[in-house]
Amino acid sequence: MNKLTCDQIAEIITNDESADELFEYDSSSDESDCEDLAQEIRKQLVSKLTKNNGSSSIVSSNSVSEVSFTPKYVLDKKKCNDIVDNTLGLGDNDCSNRDDPYSYSSSPEISISNDIDLNLFDIENMAVVFDDNYVAYPHTSTPNTNTNYSTTLDNNSNNCYFDINSVNPNIVQNSVISNPEPTINIKKRKRKIPVPTKKQIPKKNTGLSDGTLFSGLWNFNKNMLPQYSPNNLNFDSSHSGVNNDIINNVPLENLELYIFKQIFDEDLVQHIVDETNKFYHFLVSNTVLSKHSKLGKWKDTNLNEMYIFFSLMLLMPHVKKNNIKEYWSTSVLLSTPIFGKIMTQDRFLLLLRVLHFNDNRNQIPGDRLFKIRIIVESLRKKFSFTYQPHQKVCVDESIVEWKGRLQFKQYIPSKRHRFGIKLFVLCDCKSGFVLDFLIYTGDNTHITINDTLKLSGSVISTLMEPYVNKGHIIYMDNWYSSPILFEYLLKKDTGACGTVKHTRKGMPSFPNKLNAGECVSAISTNPNMMSCKWKDKRDVHMLSTVHTPVMKKTNIIDKHENNVLKPDCVIDYNANMGLVDKSDMQISFNTTSRKSIKWYKKFFFHLLDLCVLNSGIVCSTLEKKTLKLPEFRLKLIEQILHAHLLSDDIISPSRGGRKPKDDLPLRLSARHFPSRINSGEVKKKISRRCHVHYNTTLNPRSRKETSYECTECNKYLCLEPCFKDYHTKLHY
Repeated sequence: MNKLTCDQIAEIITNDESADELFEYDSSSDESDCEDLAQEIRKQLVSKLTKNNGSSSIVSSNSVSEVSFTPKYVLDKKKCNDIVDNTLGLGDNDCSNRDDPYSYSSSPEISISNDIDLNLFDIENMAVVFDDNYVAYPHTSTPNTNTNYSTTLDNNSNNCYFDINSVNPNIVQNSVISNPEPTINIKKRKRKIPVPTKKQIPKKNTGLSDGTLFSGLWNFNKNMLPQYSPNNLNFDSSHSGVNNDIINNVPLENLELYIFKQIFDEDLVQHIVDETNKFYHFLVSNTVLSKHSKLGKWKDTNLNEMYIFFSLMLLMPHVKKNNIKEYWSTSVLLSTPIFGKIMTQDRFLLLLRVLHFNDNRNQIPGDRLFKIRIIVESLRKKFSFTYQPHQKVCVDESIVEWKGRLQFKQYIPSKRHRFGIKLFVLCDCKSGFVLDFLIYTGDNTHITINDTLKLSGSVISTLMEPYVNKGHIIYMDNWYSSPILFEYLLKKDTGACGTVKHTRKGMPSFPNKLNAGECVSAISTNPNMMSCKWKDKRDVHMLSTVHTPVMKKTNIIDKHENNVLKPDCVIDYNANMGLVDKSDMQISFNTTSRKSIKWYKKFFFHLLDLCVLNSGIVCSTLEKKTLKLPEFRLKLIEQILHAHLLSDDIISPSRGGRKPKDDLPLRLSARHFPSRINSGEVKKKISRRCHVHYNTTLNPRSRKETSYECTECNKYLCLEPCFKDYHTKLHY
């Protein structure tokens, strides 16, 4: 039997099952055609080989009978192209050159290194086996890489050839096959419909220009690092701090309430009052009330009552209890009579149930924040108007806990509350004032998307829009930072610093392994930018436009009693990045948010806490002293009650027990009458120390006895002038 040459075997390529197309297609209708194509090409191979060897039949080593082959028809290029078109799901316009044998890709090219004897294999069912790397070889042979034979394709041939490189260019085509025992067995596999993975799906054309790429060139030359100088940003700090319009109108008394109303103003509260009343009437008109329904006792609320309602909500976290009804408990163990003296339990629960912020009849399709949109936009404007930031600001994520059903609920494992509503928060690094925030609602988040910066960079550009071109420096973590974003900010006279993912486009290639404490830096001069990789417990990649690539000593002492060295950008980043988490921590100590069925109610009370936090920061700035947030909250609650509590809403306090140390918030609004002290003692005349004389701040303190008291306030007071001063003056 004559031997076949390598060129004869490799002239026709088949096996349509080996393709891993990047396209989705349905092979159910074309599978039979493909099988016919494969079988017909095999028959052509046999026919061609028998013709070349002068024989019309072939004896197989696996068969004792003589087998004859007669092709059913002759395949030409057009026929192959049509079948391949149907198999791959390609249209008429998908290939510009039909004569190009590489236009369609279905199987890899086969290379054979030696002559093969026809007696050694069954050529009738000749098949090709592919390994995981798409290298074609007989399954009984071992790949050999010592020699390289590549099949030459002829465009003028009537046969149709396929190459896998046009489908997956990462596959090596010219693999060499050595076959000392070239017995080729059939190894068939069922046809699988390829499911495109995330990497296989073609990217949409976003219309990005060349400007999306980082334009700088990184330099690792250590001799150039000392010569690098960061960008010089001109920042005017004269306007930083509290807005001058607020400072010029600061009153002498009730400073806490005045500042709070500058942020959470009466117009906003009046809007809540109107929407709450509307919602009650809407609820009643669409609900069949039971005989004993509490809704039947409703009276339209007003501005004063709404402020009192909010003051009680602010007071509740200072006296923590398991549920709301316990605040009105008359139990000796749980009693807190101040709540019952200010508002009844039924009225409070009714207000909490009907509380509303927007008219449902004006619902905007697709706006997931419609229920609270007016409140959010109003507070964002008030925050930016009240306070002008210093040079350094930071952006980080915050989360409002929510475990119920919500379409845009997020999961952040690094936060204390892992599930909830995610916010992007912009903070002033010096004071901690919350300047702005964005609520993440998924695809329809109200962010101005920049195609160059993508979503993460667009968050920064949206929050920093009022503050660009002023010389600010912004700190951020690796979810936002990238060389492209930093170059964008630098063009707007804004510096940036932050951790960065080493896989970001435009990042330099650092060594894979560093020793502990070792730092490798790279600089770019156009634009001016510095990047470094520092080995701490883990690898830390930093990017900055405002720092030099130098190491500085810290106060940390290592085991060798030496000061630990850290990059300058790392030290500065750690000092300025944690303000958002700090604000969340301060709010968490006395949070007004309570468990609720409606997500927007819980989120509203979180916004109320933000208003109190910002008000406390402004108050501390004006008074030039540090004021703890819980103390500020209590002062604010007291002043709200003094300003808005009406005498008709008060229930007389019960007598008995120790005298209260502090003044009651009701002393300036209720009706008070003097009476003689009567404790049931035998003495005819009983006298006690006057509260005003002993606690006055306007006159020298003295100990003066009196026989009169105010039963409403439970205070001992002289008739003249202490009784009048105590009930008419805030400071006596």
